[in-house]
Amino acid sequence: MNRVKPVDVVVGMLPGAAETKVRPAVVIASDTYLVERPDVLVGILTTKLPRTATSMDYVLLDWRSA
Repeated sequence: MNRVKPVDVVVGMLPGAAETKVRPAVVIASDTYLVERPDVLVGILTTKLPRTATSMDYVLLDWRSA
């Protein structure tokens, strides 16, 4: 079994604001966290901007060209 690493992109059944569906996410946990904990921290990737951004939101610029 391969171990996930920070900044890996994963796909899975992830809960969103309105529903749970297959979504892409990026691993945001550190190497140390992933070694010491049995869970993984991910940030869900979406093209839909929130109505009001919070301190936990990050808008990627020029993501289409990436």
